[in-house]
Amino acid sequence: AIDEHTRAEFFLWVCNRWLVIRLQLLSSCVSVSIGIYVMYLHGHGTSEHREILAGLVLLYASTYVNAVRQAVVQHAAVEMEMNYVERAYEYSHLEAQEAPTHMPPPTPPPLPGAAEGEVRFDELTVKYASATTPSLRSLTLNIPARTRVGIVGRTGAGKSTLAGSLFRLVEPESGRIWLSGQDTGKLGLHDLRRQLAIIP
Repeated sequence: AIDEHTRAEFFLWVCNRWLVIRLQLLSSCVSVSIGIYVMYLHGHGTSEHREILAGLVLLYASTYVNAVRQAVVQHAAVEMEMNYVERAYEYSHLEAQEAPTHMPPPTPPPLPGAAEGEVRFDELTVKYASATTPSLRSLTLNIPARTRVGIVGRTGAGKSTLAGSLFRLVEPESGRIWLSGQDTGKLGLHDLRRQLAIIP
């Protein structure tokens, strides 16, 4: 990581030196050209203040490199700031990735005989988009109403994924989750999450 950071800093330094050298060469060329032109006017001009004008022109020519450098810096700053605008524009035109907050009626009826507060996981398989293997595979679990259940496991075993799938923070790849006899996949997110609570 340190080598990669140092390599990026080195490339930035090289680019800065490349730009400074070429700007100085450009400024020197402009100053020499103006100096030659001023000498030409000195031999052929008739103005009484040509020496003053010549000095003023050479003075402004010497500051040319600073003006160009500032223009390059401002251009780079505008390019960086426009990244935020492009990102905001992209996010504002993204398609909705979550389910609707409310489902249109009628609400699907609960399963016959299901108790209020009962949670069932039926052949649940959950896989994150960036993962190659599912975090949960064919999980079947029945948690009766008004009971306390502890879920333990090593890091990465799927404990947080199980809670996230219950709140539909992660959509299952297959299988169903039943809450009080209702399929959570057919409930709106607001209708589902107002029935649940979690203490992190």
